[in-house]
Amino acid sequence: MTSADPNPRSRPATDAADNAPEAPETAAAQVTPERPEGPAPLGRPGDRLRIRRSVNYPAFLITGAILGFIVGGLIELFGPSAQLTDAGEAIYTPASTFSYIGVLFAMAGALLGAVVALVLDRRR
Repeated sequence: MTSADPNPRSRPATDAADNAPEAPETAAAQVTPERPEGPAPLGRPGDRLRIRRSVNYPAFLITGAILGFIVGGLIELFGPSAQLTDAGEAIYTPASTFSYIGVLFAMAGALLGAVVALVLDRRR
């Protein structure tokens, strides 16, 4: 290999600085982990911590709304039939009454689900 070799990686290292062993880190260069900002932890080591578990509110609301819609739909299907006008036509179609009552009971079910979730959350 000649000294005019354009690729420096292919040349062997002849510099003294390249062959010197790495210096060990000094004490000043070592980084010690710092304590996180904020208040000191409460209690002593070995104490048991009580973890507060919360109720999943969206699950109660959605479940209540779905159950309310189902109950409203069943009441509409098995309840009294629609009133008729003088001409013999129904005032509301069965689909519209099913929708109205279903949505009404879905809102009531969601409200009831929220109350149940609040009661369960306060008991813990």
